[in-house]
Amino acid sequence: MTENLRLLPHPHGRLGEPHCPDCDLAIGTQTSDEVVDKIMAEPEGARLYIMAPLTIDVGERYETLWEELRKSGYVRVTDRWPKTHSLDKLPTIDRRRKHAIEVVLDRIVVKPDGRRRIADTIEKRARLGQRRSPRRLAE
Repeated sequence: MTENLRLLPHPHGRLGEPHCPDCDLAIGTQTSDEVVDKIMAEPEGARLYIMAPLTIDVGERYETLWEELRKSGYVRVTDRWPKTHSLDKLPTIDRRRKHAIEVVLDRIVVKPDGRRRIADTIEKRARLGQRRSPRRLAE
């Protein structure tokens, strides 16, 4: 009997809504158009970075990733926001530890005629494979 109960859906399995532990915003899925709309809702003139998180397994060599990013035309990465690094002058990264590396896809200024550029960047972000799309205020 106990074995069969594990196969049944838990009645409380869908209660609550997940939230970001850093900013306490609700976590959920959004279409590319919804993401663009949220970015366009920022105050006009706001400067933002649109970034894509990269996952690197412990022990994997970072040099290979840096070379792939250079070949793809990217210029900046960050491992500890707000500090960004040029792919030409990277800090030493301990490959025995896990790092939260993000590649800077675009630096934008929110303005009414910038919607197409923002949409193109968000689509590029979706093609990179991971669905999270961090955006940060530029300092």
